[in-house]
Amino acid sequence: MPGAEVAQYGIAIFAIAILGYVFVKIIGNPKPADNSKELAAVIDNNTKALRV
Repeated sequence: MPGAEVAQYGIAIFAIAILGYVFVKIIGNPKPADNSKELAAVIDNNTKALRV
C-alpha cells in the first residue's frame, strides 16, 4: 500500500476542490431578479377581484 504521504495529498486535493466548489457557488450565483413590479400587479389584480 502507498504511504501516508499519498493519503495526505489526496485529502488536500479533496479539500481544495470543496473550497473551490463553495467559492464558485457563492461568487458565481446570479443575483435574483427584481419582481416587485409583477408582485404589485398581482396584488392589485387580487384586490380588484376581491372587491367585486
